[in-house]
Amino acid sequence: MKKTMLIAALTMAAAPAFASKARLNALQNAEHISDIQRTFDRPYEAAMYGEYATVEFGSPTGTPNAEGGFVRQMGEGSYLGLYLGHNPEALNKVITASQLTVDQSNAGLKASAAGSAAVWRSSLEAPLNIFYASKAGDITWGANLFYLTSNKKSTSTVVVGDFNNNGNTTDPGEEVSAANRKANVAGVSFGATAANWEADATVGLMGKDQFEVSTALGTEIALESNMNLVLRGAYKMDTLYFYGKYSMAGAKVKVTGAEDRKVDLNEAAVGIIDSRKKDGVEFFYGASYVMTNVKGNSLVGDNKTEVTKLPVIVGVEAEANSWLVLRGSLTQNLGLLGTTKTTTAGTAGESDSLGSTTVAAGAGMKFGKFTVDTTLKAATTGTIGSDGANFLGDASLTYLF
Repeated sequence: MKKTMLIAALTMAAAPAFASKARLNALQNAEHISDIQRTFDRPYEAAMYGEYATVEFGSPTGTPNAEGGFVRQMGEGSYLGLYLGHNPEALNKVITASQLTVDQSNAGLKASAAGSAAVWRSSLEAPLNIFYASKAGDITWGANLFYLTSNKKSTSTVVVGDFNNNGNTTDPGEEVSAANRKANVAGVSFGATAANWEADATVGLMGKDQFEVSTALGTEIALESNMNLVLRGAYKMDTLYFYGKYSMAGAKVKVTGAEDRKVDLNEAAVGIIDSRKKDGVEFFYGASYVMTNVKGNSLVGDNKTEVTKLPVIVGVEAEANSWLVLRGSLTQNLGLLGTTKTTTAGTAGESDSLGSTTVAAGAGMKFGKFTVDTTLKAATTGTIGSDGANFLGDASLTYLF
């Protein structure tokens, strides 16, 4: 009954919603999509939507996280924005990289404690993004500064990782440590676009996330990021969108200054998307070729993984009427040309990459100058269900001034 009333209320609205993680999730981050949430990596997009304020609902400490911000016009064609709570994708890659640790039983890298990534991220509080964009003739350019600093005092204990490499994260005096923690992270992104091209880059300037400990293991456990870089370019021709992307990320985990493990990631992708728009409907389809290389080094063993994928994507976003936009997409990794090669402690192995099909869907509604975006959880569960967790998710609210 409550859901019926909610749907009835939403139908009282009046133009497509365009600004949310929900929209990008529903369209599975199709590379050609323009959205407010792209501003952090493509800061020139801050000049494309006028003045607005937006919030993304979520947890203050978990995933998805709560975040929000605004953009105001500073002069003709110039815009300044402030955004709180958003951690960049490059930073998440570094944290993911740190979760590779050595399993002594087979001298290979494996995922460490399930809670470790969440523990590292728990220090990364109150991130700040400040971006500026301006139009100069046919070119729109922009820059974004990301900064985060945190200093948390606590007497609680947390599981940080398996630092004696025995596959056990409950050993006393090693993995469980006092939770005093500090974090300092900074990065910049910049780019420009014109009628038929886009170019942008994201650079990590510094990054350190450390726990102060008092154990037999040492006095500090720290995650330090190496040089992190993302380069992207795109060219538009008629309905076609050609793009290329290269990213590198690295992380070191140090125990009392001594390196415990190191992981480096390199990824390159090229792709093409054909987007057709007519009468308030956009239909698109495309394919890309992705190559990922992960190298891990530790005191016990080394690991190297090379993955190639050939994902295809099909999606649609349509104005169902004047107040409602529906969107959905499907992606699949084709078995063709998809392989995974691993080398663990000098022993090589190879397998075909398994194909996988993912469906996502969402809706955008408008209430005057407010827009609401959500994803439809049924896209992954197969049923809407009777509980809120299976109905609408990734909710956001945007106000256009």
